[in-house]
Amino acid sequence: MTTPAAKAILVPGAWMGRWIWQQSAERLRNRGIDAEAITLKGLASGQSDADIAEVRLDDHSSAP
Repeated sequence: MTTPAAKAILVPGAWMGRWIWQQSAERLRNRGIDAEAITLKGLASGQSDADIAEVRLDDHSSAP
């Protein structure tokens, strides 16, 4: 039986994007952990206030 590889999904706080976690993700990868940083819908660079206003909790919690 093999042990599954560790995985980490790094989620930024309000008004931040994946960039905030890039150094941490790289350090985790260097330790053999599959790390991915994400930007939540509506918080990507260049989005308007109208775009952000349309985002709901279900946009972040439902599977694609």
